[in-house]
Amino acid sequence: RAAVRRADEELGLDADAAPAADETAFVYVGAANQILGVLVCERVETASMLLVPRSRNEEWAAETHTALSPRKHFEWSMCGVSRIWVTPNARHQGIATRLIDAARSCLVYGFVFPRERVAFSQPTIDGKLFAAKYTNSSRIMVY
Repeated sequence: RAAVRRADEELGLDADAAPAADETAFVYVGAANQILGVLVCERVETASMLLVPRSRNEEWAAETHTALSPRKHFEWSMCGVSRIWVTPNARHQGIATRLIDAARSCLVYGFVFPRERVAFSQPTIDGKLFAAKYTNSSRIMVY
């Protein structure tokens, strides 16, 4: 719970809000027992597709933390990433990828669902770029 609270504070979310009963948290702990990353996810059934530009320099780069307007066409999904956070000095080391991979293999017993079936909730610009890289697609799922 303390790890999720720290991640929520770093992400600018209400750290005192109780997590939803259906959310699952994954924590990445480093060699010195410090928390390096946190993923909070939930099972979802559908999500909308969102086209993501390939770089921060494209037109939408001015859009920082605005709400998304997902398309009305829904796709099948299995996992919704409510929030993901990696401490700044540990970024670009594969921690976020490992956290989502753990969720993909643990959320549904005996089944690892495809990367493209992971949906993201209100990703930032960096979150959109990460999601596009993670799913190897310019179309990411949002919910």
